[in-house]
Amino acid sequence: KDDLYLKALEDLQNTHKNHPAYTEIALQIAQIYLNRGRAYKPSPEATNQFDIKKAYDILKAAAEKYPDSYGAAQCRNMMREITQKSINIYIEKVNPINTPFLFKLDYKNTEKIYVKVVKVGDGDLGKKKGIHTNQFIQILNKNEIVYETYYELPDEGDYQKHSTELKIKGLPSGRYAVMVSDNKSFEVIENMVTYTFAYVSNIAFLSRSERDGSNSFYMVDRLSGKPLQGVKAEFFKEEYNRMKRENIYKPDGEATSDKDGLINKKTAIKHRRSIRAKFTYGNDILYLDDRYSSYNNRHNPQSRKTTTFFTDRAIYRPGQTIYFKGLVMNIDTENTPTIAPN
Repeated sequence: KDDLYLKALEDLQNTHKNHPAYTEIALQIAQIYLNRGRAYKPSPEATNQFDIKKAYDILKAAAEKYPDSYGAAQCRNMMREITQKSINIYIEKVNPINTPFLFKLDYKNTEKIYVKVVKVGDGDLGKKKGIHTNQFIQILNKNEIVYETYYELPDEGDYQKHSTELKIKGLPSGRYAVMVSDNKSFEVIENMVTYTFAYVSNIAFLSRSERDGSNSFYMVDRLSGKPLQGVKAEFFKEEYNRMKRENIYKPDGEATSDKDGLINKKTAIKHRRSIRAKFTYGNDILYLDDRYSSYNNRHNPQSRKTTTFFTDRAIYRPGQTIYFKGLVMNIDTENTPTIAPN
């Protein structure tokens, strides 16, 4: 259907090649190639990879042929859209201390990027609330730089979005912002600047909300997975400040992990609230911006039994033998699972 429509447009364009309407028909033809190009997925066949470029070439030729026409103005608008730059970064939230780590970069129409890592304090997070992203970037630009570099990016000339992974050197324990820009000054005016937070720590943990309203944290070493005894936890409760008209966090007790790495944060409040946790182990500090819900469940818990089946593979061909096993678990009133005997 699209091919028939495209052929009809091309015939119509050829009929009106000596009329300014040529540009408006070119716009419709380019839109077809643009849509096809946007559907491109990286593959060995590279199907549709250069369709956006073909759309750009069609628009450029039409706009140059009748530069003062209405259609030419529309063509130039679409050309600006096609050549617009973009960068986005994605990173593992917490990475080990002094260990190089990677971040994923999505980019379009960008040949070179600059990277810098700056320290981020608790006060910086407070300033982030209620201001525009560009204003916060200006605040980050004033912070101490702990690492900076630049990368040349491959340009395939296809106007497509591409992805790559790039390296950041190992960093000491702390909270950082990884900033990426297409200009060395990281100025946000008429330039691209993006950032994401990154935490560096060898502390890792699992959290769970208990039925009595408390929060349990199981502290482990991020690299070995072994329980960490002696991790200090400082808790902060969320309260609404009527004077400032915003939620603030106040100290709400401390605890230390036992030999099994367990910390349990008890609460006497019988309604839902939000807490934050700051963990310290020697010189290693992990203070995420995560919130943990504390809620006293008044329902009477009951024990139950569950069965989970496992197969030897995810997909089978017709006639293949399926091997499976079932695991029966008893869940007690504390929501603790044990394997059922026999």
